[in-house]
Amino acid sequence: MGRQHTVKKFIAVIIICLCSVPLYAADPVVVATFESLGITWDRTGGEDGLCHVEYRVNGEEDWIDGHDLWWDSDDSEYRGSIVLLEPDTQYDIRLTTDGDQDDTVSGTTWSETFNVGTTVELDASSNSKLSISTSGSAGNYRLYTRTGGATIDGNDSIDHGIFIDANYIIIRGVTIRETTSDAISIGQGAHDIIIEDCDISAWGSGLPAGGTSGSSWADNGGIATELWDGNNDRVIIQRNRIHDPYDDANSWCEPESGSHPYGPSAINIPEVDGQWVIRYNSIYSAATFFEDAIMYAETGNTHNNHDIYGNYIQGFWDDGIQIEGDNENIRIWNNFIVNTHHAFAMASGEDDEAGPLYVFNNVAVSTEFDGWCGYNPGGLVKTGSSANGAKYIYNNTMLYDAPQGGYDALGMHHGIGQNNMLELISKNNILQTASGQDAIAGTCASGCSHSYNLYYDVTDQTCTTCVHSTATFDGSQTYDITNQTGTVHVALTNTSDGYDDGVAINNFMPTYEGTAPDAGAQEYGTTGFEVGVDAYDEEEQAAATVGISAGSGTISAGSGSMAGQ
Repeated sequence: MGRQHTVKKFIAVIIICLCSVPLYAADPVVVATFESLGITWDRTGGEDGLCHVEYRVNGEEDWIDGHDLWWDSDDSEYRGSIVLLEPDTQYDIRLTTDGDQDDTVSGTTWSETFNVGTTVELDASSNSKLSISTSGSAGNYRLYTRTGGATIDGNDSIDHGIFIDANYIIIRGVTIRETTSDAISIGQGAHDIIIEDCDISAWGSGLPAGGTSGSSWADNGGIATELWDGNNDRVIIQRNRIHDPYDDANSWCEPESGSHPYGPSAINIPEVDGQWVIRYNSIYSAATFFEDAIMYAETGNTHNNHDIYGNYIQGFWDDGIQIEGDNENIRIWNNFIVNTHHAFAMASGEDDEAGPLYVFNNVAVSTEFDGWCGYNPGGLVKTGSSANGAKYIYNNTMLYDAPQGGYDALGMHHGIGQNNMLELISKNNILQTASGQDAIAGTCASGCSHSYNLYYDVTDQTCTTCVHSTATFDGSQTYDITNQTGTVHVALTNTSDGYDDGVAINNFMPTYEGTAPDAGAQEYGTTGFEVGVDAYDEEEQAAATVGISAGSGTISAGSGSMAGQ
């Protein structure tokens, strides 16, 4: 009996020791795009706490502090991103938790060069749908293009201009117009797709004119996935003009006040898995306003490791960028958004939004145009009680152009808002709202933090170390925008409130002038950022100007033009 007791005691000690060891399930996983690395670290058996990030270019000596990873207690995972990286570069990443558990991994950002194995020369002009069913391969893409350009004119008689049911495909330099449904449709499961330098307009002529609340018309896009739950991985949409759909979405006033807009979207990807990059597109409409510019549906499907940046977005009754669903490592930055209801919508329709989601260094402007009614004026960011997962809102500039000419109301009245928001952290934003409108509206259910913002008038929630004032912008700064592409300048003067009133944020504010960062999307003395199809293309830079009046944030027409004003 004594020996049996000793054996049992020994076994019990082993079990206790094993149970006391954290059961970390896996090494960190790093997922790349051109300029970002997303990190997921399964820590099953671990504890809630901070996980610090350091990174460096492989071969260099010094480490750079990154943004702490977010702890998802439901999934026992750390998740987060490193942003503003160089393409085609290997980085070392060092992770350190509160418990001094270290791990070092590496990741390599995408190259911007894609090797073409086969080129399919398109007709100069066609009235037929291009159906693509033959795949290329990794390292040998199949390119569809024509020297001098190709045009597919559907004459309102074909559903799609291009239907892609293949992998490793590049569509380049194609003009597509007058289709009855989507201009370009990506089939279920198609992956490694690049759509670039195309001109897309007048799609959706086969759908009912003048959408009404409850209409299914919203399933229509200039570029769209074929099905919900499309499982499309590694899709790149860059340097396209997507503009002027066949007909207008209904406004919030049509057919009556409170009617939700339904109608065409420029890019419509309801449920997609895998990595997507949507960058340097010019998305706009002069008369036939969209429902949303870039639309992710309100679903439980996971969107992970997506980058949306450098886009010019104008003319939408609802959302500029609607990114709603289970968002893991979604990064949205350097977009210029004009004339929308909400610039960014992240009020998921599900209860398990994953996080984190980063919205940083964007500029959103509400300018005067006809058609708005007083119902439910929008704002910079919409979120809500079912939108779980961390949402980081950093260094954005929201400008409000006061109503003139007798219009009832304009879009984008408040800054950040919705009742019972969850885990929303805002820092260093300029929230210039309409008089009497909340810069930070509604209530927080849990996990919110607002600090170092410059806001005008009022706020519902506590904003720590914030500045309650009116921003003054340098009158010499301009929006160098013509033909929906160019450079965005929105720097404060060095005497304005908000100048040197921000806080440094690792990786998201790598350099700054003065004693501290400025509020807003641009540091004093810097050159701003470029948007649209010619961004960072020196041969195609625009020349005309649309500028900000110093101290007011209003937009005044220069020699260029903004469609929809």
